[in-house]
Amino acid sequence: MEYSMYKTFGRKYRCSIRKVLHKYRYKKDFAVTYYNGKGEQKRNIFVKQSFKRKLQGKIQEVGKMPETAYITARTSLIDRLSARCCEICKSESDLQMHHVRKLSELKGKKKWEIMMIARKRKTMAVCHACHRKIHNGALD
Repeated sequence: MEYSMYKTFGRKYRCSIRKVLHKYRYKKDFAVTYYNGKGEQKRNIFVKQSFKRKLQGKIQEVGKMPETAYITARTSLIDRLSARCCEICKSESDLQMHHVRKLSELKGKKKWEIMMIARKRKTMAVCHACHRKIHNGALD
């Protein structure tokens, strides 16, 4: 990793590794000098120990189940249709799908538009009555 960094600096400034080491050497360390926002000169030293490979022992825990919570929400089209419930009024009558071409066309002023934008979905499972209200502009 260390020599890879020297090569990267050499390619950036179009010079050899020897010139890079001569330019950025500070008390046997590799350091980059820069000026902060106040105009003060600062030096960032790259410590040699940071380039050493660190081996970590792996602890095996056999039989321990991970403590992970899985959240399964009804978002797919098939799941929403199989729920047999209107997403607006929660009635269980015949469902229809309301579609929009682009989410960017929704203004987010009406209740159903806010629901679609929040879910990031272009479809919504609604009952026949709610679907008529959406197309007539009567549903707020």
